Amino acid sequence: MHVAPLLILLLGAAPAAPPFPERPGDARADPLALVASAEAARAPASQLAAFAASGLTSVRARTAWALGRIRDPEAVPILEGLAADPEPQVRCAAAFGLGLAPGGASALRSAWAHETDPTVRPALLEALGHAGDGADLGLLRGALGERDPRSATAAAHALGRLALRGVPGTEVTENVDALLAALLRLDPDLKRAAAFALARGTTRRLPPDRADRLVEAICATADGTARALLVRAAASGLDAPRWERLASLLCVDPDPGVRIALARAVVARGGDPTEATPLLALADDAELGVRVAALEAIDALPHPLADLRFRKLLLDILDREPGLWETSLAVAALLPSPPSGDASVDRTLVDFWIRPDMPEAFRRAALDAVEDPADLEQYALTDPLPAVRTAATEALLARSAPSRATLQALLGSEDPVVAGQAATYLSAHPDPSLWDGLCDLLTRSDAEATPRLPDDLVASALDACGPLARTARAGARTARLAEVAQRAASGRGLRVQRAFREAFPEGVLPRTRPGRLAGLPGSPPPADEARVVTDRGAFVIQLLGEVAPLAVDRFAELAEADVYDGLPFHRVVPDFVVQGGDPRGDGWGGTGRLLPDELSPLPYEAFSVGFASAGPDTADSQWFVTLSPQPHLTGAYTLFGRVVLGQDVLLRLQRQDHVRDVIVVRRDR
Repeated sequence: MHVAPLLILLLGAAPAAPPFPERPGDARADPLALVASAEAARAPASQLAAFAASGLTSVRARTAWALGRIRDPEAVPILEGLAADPEPQVRCAAAFGLGLAPGGASALRSAWAHETDPTVRPALLEALGHAGDGADLGLLRGALGERDPRSATAAAHALGRLALRGVPGTEVTENVDALLAALLRLDPDLKRAAAFALARGTTRRLPPDRADRLVEAICATADGTARALLVRAAASGLDAPRWERLASLLCVDPDPGVRIALARAVVARGGDPTEATPLLALADDAELGVRVAALEAIDALPHPLADLRFRKLLLDILDREPGLWETSLAVAALLPSPPSGDASVDRTLVDFWIRPDMPEAFRRAALDAVEDPADLEQYALTDPLPAVRTAATEALLARSAPSRATLQALLGSEDPVVAGQAATYLSAHPDPSLWDGLCDLLTRSDAEATPRLPDDLVASALDACGPLARTARAGARTARLAEVAQRAASGRGLRVQRAFREAFPEGVLPRTRPGRLAGLPGSPPPADEARVVTDRGAFVIQLLGEVAPLAVDRFAELAEADVYDGLPFHRVVPDFVVQGGDPRGDGWGGTGRLLPDELSPLPYEAFSVGFASAGPDTADSQWFVTLSPQPHLTGAYTLFGRVVLGQDVLLRLQRQDHVRDVIVVRRDR
């Protein structure tokens, strides 16, 4: 599928000019280029207001997207005007923008009351999922019954997103009834959307009649993705007898995604030993993803080794040596975290699996079983592998309260991620005696520092600053803390800026300068395609430069600089996502250059490619590919590509497989 027709479908009728310039800064498409440049620089909404009055439909639509992406509350009045535009594609774009702009919910409700166009109404409902609250539940329930399946599908998505955001009332009986009724309709997209909403919103036991309707829906639904989502709903909604009968059927479901959902549901139900029996069969499944999900579930059970069947299963796996991924999961399950109460576990096994000559996956698995805090501290501070250091720090801080000396040592670590993890702990456990250590960390966390502390860890350090600043006895010390915090927060993303303002209400942050995030793209021709060669084969990504030009430029730039070559896929979650692009290899790394979000209503279908982030405008180098539809990611992470060839390779990838090469194909000018 070509990108331009896809954008036309998203925004409405075909515009007179392309909805995006070929590149921001392209003088041949001046108004669109100016809008894209202002958006990339995160200019205030007032600088985009003039474009909202353009005579070109494509410019007004592109302006609406930009106003949402900059997340400026001052954009709401401008978007409200665009929501009344005579062109449906502009009103669709304005709906998306209002869903992102703080305070846009009221304008969305007002637009819904007057909108009649069948292409715009679903866009308004989808946006309410991002911006709405409990006051919108009745509106969304009513829209579920609309004859047009597009509006009903959008309403179901919105209900699921409200539940994901923790909006109270999403699990009420009225919502469940409306969603169960939607499952009976014929439209496949609506069935998936209703299943998604039930999976996110069903958080308590259902009455018998509704529980039976849910079981019937699972058994009658032909679509595997919808069934997998409904299994998640059943995990919280069914009583034990109904669940056990259903689980016996799901063990042999033809769709691997459903069997994976079953493994996770066992844990979601609390890991009751009487309900864990299906994991034995799933751990011997023909599909690798199912086996992995089962082993992860066994590891998460409260006391798996108390059941001799599980102990034998795990030992058999080690005897078979099926592969690095499965073996490391079996090791983790055989070495329970202390205090496990299992005296029969041979602690010499911990020393065996954590030896320096062991693969990283085995060492990380064994870290959870290390009992001595002093040993964990040593691994956190001195181990040569970043992934081991961060895992050891996480284990150390998750156990009993660490000593002040330990926290001081972690704050002073040369590894900025280890130091940042200690700051995260202090944000929940303030200790004025560690003021100097936190101040030194922030001094080392300037946005230009190398290696660079990730934004979410800087935000945690700033969260810890508030209580310390308020308890500091000397005003000069508080002033110094505010000064170093300001330098650490300047030029970073919105999450950090919010944390700074909460810690220092009187402080002033300079506005992020144009180009401080990622800058505008350079001069090479636009990238159209990328071929990613891995240990398991190659796959091809169609790059969506018209939707996310900055993201495509960043991916292509790093690929052509060979940054991705040799990096592992550090995160592989069966039937969910494959993620790589981290120079550290543990999920905390990047290049140190922030990338502005380029959110869009483009749906996260199976094999969509997006940039990972830790909050607004914090994407860097890490990218992911979805392995199944993930509607909750739509409008939350920048989507910049689709895998169009080699999808089977992604399904074979295992954790710690590597990228060998990325070949970028650029368009001829």
